[in-house]
Amino acid sequence: MLAPNPTLSASPNPFTASTSVRLSSLLPTPSSLRLYDAVGNLVRTLTAPGSGCAILNGDGLKPGVYLVRAGAQSARLVKVAR
Repeated sequence: MLAPNPTLSASPNPFTASTSVRLSSLLPTPSSLRLYDAVGNLVRTLTAPGSGCAILNGDGLKPGVYLVRAGAQSARLVKVAR
C-alpha cells in the first residue's frame, strides 16, 4: 500500500538499456508499478520492494514515451532508439 503523496522518478531518463524507477513515501510493503505505452496499453508490471526502487529493463521496448504509474501517481519515461 502506498503512503499519501508518493513521488515517482526515473534515472537515467531518457534511457536505452535500463533505468531505475524510484517511488518515495512507500510503506515497508512491496508496491506494484505499471508501465504503459503512449496509447495507454499496459506493457509491463514491476514490483518495487520496500526500498521503493525497481529496475526497468528496456529489452523488448520500442523507442518512444512510456508512463509509469503507482496508484494515482505517474512519471513519464522516454526510451531512445538504440
